[in-house]
Amino acid sequence: DPGPTHGSEIIFRESDSVSVSFAVPVATQSPGFHVLGIRVNDRAGNWSLPTTRPLWIEHLPSTTVSGAEWFLDTDPGAVAANTVIVTPADSVGMQFIASLPNVGPGMHVFGFRVRAQNNKWSLPVYRPFWLEQLASQNITRVEYSFDSLASPGFGTPLPIITGDSVGASVTVPLTSMSYGFHQVWIRVKDQSEKWSHPISRCFWNGNYNQTTPNITRAEYFLDNDPGIGNATSVAIANADSVHANFLLSLTGVSLGNHSLFVRVRDENGKWSQPAFSGFVIPQPPGSPSLLTIQYLNPGALLSWTPPENQVAGYRIYRSVNGYFNPPETGTLVGSVSGTTTTFIDTGVTGRCFYRVTAIDGLTTSQRREPNAVSTTK
Repeated sequence: DPGPTHGSEIIFRESDSVSVSFAVPVATQSPGFHVLGIRVNDRAGNWSLPTTRPLWIEHLPSTTVSGAEWFLDTDPGAVAANTVIVTPADSVGMQFIASLPNVGPGMHVFGFRVRAQNNKWSLPVYRPFWLEQLASQNITRVEYSFDSLASPGFGTPLPIITGDSVGASVTVPLTSMSYGFHQVWIRVKDQSEKWSHPISRCFWNGNYNQTTPNITRAEYFLDNDPGIGNATSVAIANADSVHANFLLSLTGVSLGNHSLFVRVRDENGKWSQPAFSGFVIPQPPGSPSLLTIQYLNPGALLSWTPPENQVAGYRIYRSVNGYFNPPETGTLVGSVSGTTTTFIDTGVTGRCFYRVTAIDGLTTSQRREPNAVSTTK
């Protein structure tokens, strides 16, 4: 367990209960027993205890499916069932019509299996089904209800044209519904007054007509969450959406990979989930060395030895009093690329001092400039 926030994130729609499906990258795992752990957190940032499930991983060689067959109720044995024509592949999808002329009404079992190219058969897969031979009936009523299933005859009717199959559409009153998941239930009645089983479909109501609460606080933290309300605050103007720029202090932060997390709180006191972005603090460039100066009359020729690691370039500073603390004080007289180790200063007059610093070519916020060599002319 890598700890909360350090597992692999699963994307889903926020709700008080969720059901998710996701692919586990088993190809990168070693064969044998493993444990899959899942946990969730709420808007307050509280994490659940992890739920774990053991699983067995076995890397099997790819096998081509070359045949398939089906049977009803009783298994006649491999090769003796009804043949299904397939296009050989390592995975196949198929559709076919199972003829049932002499099968009576009632409960039955459908069996199916496939054959590999080495003539080995899979275990059969079974699916129960109910068979009922019905005379064609006209549909005379269609009704629906939201969330709670209404009793037959008490749902909201839909206008239809009577027939053995009908089409109808439902207008969903999203503006009067609460935010979140909902269900719509539909069933039909035939001319003999028999009702179908209800079918349902889930949908999500974003309900954007509701007033969006203002965001009143924003905070950020690096790598480890100090807890809601305990991170570094960011100054924002209260609004239903905000955009903020802030300086991120990296003092004392180690080199390498890091993650910046930001979260906000609305006027109702509800916190968002933290959004995060990764970044890298690179190794700073090395220091140039052996700075030498040759007087040219007029001007001065500077030359130096480059550091061992590759750099993007160099900056050359001049001072009349030898004061270079911090490093970028003094007059910046020029810069050169990382492949150049000489520079001619044509503006020099009288006694002066020089400093050469290496730069790594990153943005200013990530630039590191080490101590460089100073030589008096």
